[in-house]
Amino acid sequence: MMEDGFLCVNKPRGITSFDALQVILREILNGKSPKKRVKIGHAGTLDPLAEGVLVVALNRATKLIRYVQQQPKTYVATFLLGVESDSEDTETEMRKLENVSVPTKREIMEKLSEFTGEILQMPPAYSALKIKGKRAYDLARKGKKVELTPRPIKIFELKLLEYEYPLLKLEIICGSGTYIRSLGRDFARSLGTSAVMSELTRTAVGVFYLDDAVQIRIQKENKIKKKEDAQLKKDNPVMNERGASSFSAEIMHMNESEKLKRIKDQESPESEGDTETIQVIQKAETNFESGEKKLDLQDYDSSGERGDFLRTKIRPVRDAVPEWPVVFYDEEKQKLLRNGVPVPVPEEAKWMMNSDQKDFVVLSQKDGSFLALVHMGEDGRLRSTINFT
Repeated sequence: MMEDGFLCVNKPRGITSFDALQVILREILNGKSPKKRVKIGHAGTLDPLAEGVLVVALNRATKLIRYVQQQPKTYVATFLLGVESDSEDTETEMRKLENVSVPTKREIMEKLSEFTGEILQMPPAYSALKIKGKRAYDLARKGKKVELTPRPIKIFELKLLEYEYPLLKLEIICGSGTYIRSLGRDFARSLGTSAVMSELTRTAVGVFYLDDAVQIRIQKENKIKKKEDAQLKKDNPVMNERGASSFSAEIMHMNESEKLKRIKDQESPESEGDTETIQVIQKAETNFESGEKKLDLQDYDSSGERGDFLRTKIRPVRDAVPEWPVVFYDEEKQKLLRNGVPVPVPEEAKWMMNSDQKDFVVLSQKDGSFLALVHMGEDGRLRSTINFT
């Protein structure tokens, strides 16, 4: 059984985040039915037009997905200036604008500081945000008016990488909830022009970096024979972040267009959105193929067990909260935490009581394994918020 932890995956352009999960799941199971359920989820959707870091959580690490989502994210985005589209990217028809200004490099450099810090952003009409229970992108595609409210976002750093009109390439380090294509839209408008996003690569999520990612390879085939395991007829719930079942194994038996539509309805269609998280519980190998593309891992040694390759790539659970201080507890204190009993701060960590830091990672005094996340109450004692003991 695959242990708890995270995988840093490089999702290629042209597949959904759900596709990437299926590839990892297939490698874990290697055609076998596990004795226990395999739980797998991702932290922050990348849509088919985008590529880059997709953080995949395994088993109990799925409990920490929301903490990964809160980590800063780094993107490299390319925009086409002087054009616009309803979706603010290349998904919908692009329209070239007449008589727009052609900004100079100096003008661009001077504007960068205006878009750093906490700013208000109007989300795009083609987004997964809901308006009276309906997805904004569903309304937009039907030509209906979409009324959204500006939201505060954080841009930690905005850097110009390349500029040769009409191509503009920026590096963005931002917080959750940032729509990169809308950032490009607003940035271009401040320069007296317009923009659509043509490329997007997520290069980092917290301490998960693209250079360290497991590669997914796309092999195009003229004809793909789908293999279906009998156990796929059993329920295969796909869970959202709150654990509520979204849809079942029928997703695996639909034709490709129906499948992608259902997946699209469950995922955020944003290249840069974090509005939803998918978790999959699977009891058999999926043999998953996406349309004319067969998906596989690029780097693993085929002479060994497929799951063994992934085990060497698993990142520790505490990478979800890399900046949190660590405390160590023995088995006696672990038992108290497991039973919901508050425990005192260890002597060596008493200095933390006077700091603003109130959240901690608990590791085993015996072997350094992850045990829990804890929060310090007003009485100075630690109570577990997520417990693996």
